[in-house]
Amino acid sequence: MKTTILKTGLPLLVFTLAIATAFATQNRTSINEEALVLGFTYNNDSSDCINAPKDCCLAGTIVCTYNDKNVYRFKNDTMCLVNLFECP
Repeated sequence: MKTTILKTGLPLLVFTLAIATAFATQNRTSINEEALVLGFTYNNDSSDCINAPKDCCLAGTIVCTYNDKNVYRFKNDTMCLVNLFECP
């Protein structure tokens, strides 16, 4: 009787524990990816990056725009680097 319980119960217990552990350690979206960021747009007239008063996110699928211009994260002299994305 004990061996029957061990033969069926132990694998079932291990399987249940494995599933519970998999869900407990599921990767979640980083807090930094959801953070709102103010970015820069490139100004053709002055060949410089200017502040864009729009909140964008670090990750996403739709590129963040302001006045039909892409919004970038970093300003480096006369260049704007790293696209930002629309927040969900």
